[in-house]
Amino acid sequence: MCPFGAIETAWRLITTGNYVQRIYVSSVVLGIGLLIGALLAGSSFCGWICPMGTIQDWLATLRKKLRIKEVTIPEAWERRLRWLRYVVLAAIIFFTIREVKLVFDSYDPYRTIYSLHWIFQASWEDWLGYSIALVVLAGSFFMERFWCRFLCPLGAVVGVLLHRLS
Repeated sequence: MCPFGAIETAWRLITTGNYVQRIYVSSVVLGIGLLIGALLAGSSFCGWICPMGTIQDWLATLRKKLRIKEVTIPEAWERRLRWLRYVVLAAIIFFTIREVKLVFDSYDPYRTIYSLHWIFQASWEDWLGYSIALVVLAGSFFMERFWCRFLCPLGAVVGVLLHRLS
């Protein structure tokens, strides 16, 4: 149940009429809803609905309560680092098309954190996904919306859509 699944399966759906394994019509419906929402209300999904945004906001609140200073980076670096999310998006789409499966699934910090797999079925085989999730959480503690600003592939999709329309 992730709107990004619609982006991951789009090529296969268009070319063969089939979904990538483990993507269902519900993801496509969510993806279409997200795109329509972005057209009507900008990045409201990212700011008000996405659970990754919520957990990042909680971490920022905790940092402020602990009186830990936010890490800031120069504006020039900020602009460059924001391109990383487009690189992540391109890599996910490329490898999903090439492998005809969800290549990002095992490394997706959203899935890792919210599936609770790490509590009930922790496995050393998933160490890379756990590591990425920890980096995202640590980055989000020290920098406001670290994941959203620099790595989120869904945010990249919304960014492209909004940029084209403005």
